[in-house]
Order: sequence, then C-alpha cells, then structure tokens
Amino acid sequence: MNARVPRHLQFSDGALLHMYWQCTNHNKQYLLENDDLKELYLELVAKYKKQYNIKLLDCALMGNHC
Repeated sequence: MNARVPRHLQFSDGALLHMYWQCTNHNKQYLLENDDLKELYLELVAKYKKQYNIKLLDCALMGNHC
C-alpha cells in the first residue's frame, strides 16, 4: 500500500510543477472546445499571474483537456 505524501511535503520554493486541469461541467462536457473560451482563460491567467506569482513556462490548451 502506497501512502500519499502530504502536499506540503511534496513542494518546495522554486520547485517546477507539471499540472493539468480538465475543464468539464457536471455532465462531463468539455468547456474549452470554443476558441473564445480558451482566449478568455489565457487572459485571466495573464491578469492574475503577478498577483499570484504564476510563472508559466509552457502551456497547451486543447478542446478535450487543458
């Protein structure tokens, strides 16, 4: 049995993370199929990156996942 390591022990300052996020509604329909919604998502990331100290090295937005 593999015990999960608590999140606060997994990351340290300056760590690089590979993250993914699936944007679906309660019916499991993909919400980023529309190019306008992808653009809105990128605009929001740009708007809040300084406030939340986001450093995005690479990104791929796809209709079936992000």
